Amino acid sequence: MFNDDGSLAVESSQKTSLEHTPDDFDIRREQFEPSSEKPVCLIVSCSDTKPYSDSKTHLEVANRLSEAGLWNEVEKVSVSGLYGPVPQEFETHDAVLSYDYFLTDADTDQVNRVQNRLVEFLEAHKDQYRAVFAYVTTKTYRTTIEEAFDQAGVGTMLPSDPAVRRVTEHFRNSNLDELAVSIRAVLSSEETPEA
Repeated sequence: MFNDDGSLAVESSQKTSLEHTPDDFDIRREQFEPSSEKPVCLIVSCSDTKPYSDSKTHLEVANRLSEAGLWNEVEKVSVSGLYGPVPQEFETHDAVLSYDYFLTDADTDQVNRVQNRLVEFLEAHKDQYRAVFAYVTTKTYRTTIEEAFDQAGVGTMLPSDPAVRRVTEHFRNSNLDELAVSIRAVLSSEETPEA
């Protein structure tokens, strides 16, 4: 991320992307209802590639879960570092397609904004899912989502014990297997949706 003068923006004063602000997309102002045919909410971090579904990281998850026969059971929700939760059906929203922002620990205001939006999203919709999982390996996104899970009282973070908190762990077969096994276990259970 660069400042207008071309210098690298690393200070906490960086509040928004170069062209967009967090108000350009906010799921709380959109008409969103979870699909009754998708009992699992899967939260993943956003990607540089837009729409997110075309990125290597999202395709890897989609392909692995498709191979396991689980992808159609999953409602994918990306966590944007600028906007917070972005359900898959909103990935082609103009503001979502054209922003450029990566969430960092240095911008505590933005971390708090993303976390609060995710908490509100989870509290509004958690009863409509049998389970909520996050598959996230990068440090700031993982920590932000874990905090939101704690506040909302719902959600399981995967992989459960990544070797490092970097994107390389996203592609590790054992981590992807853990995701598929966890989703299959929920779908195989006779339990009712979480309260």
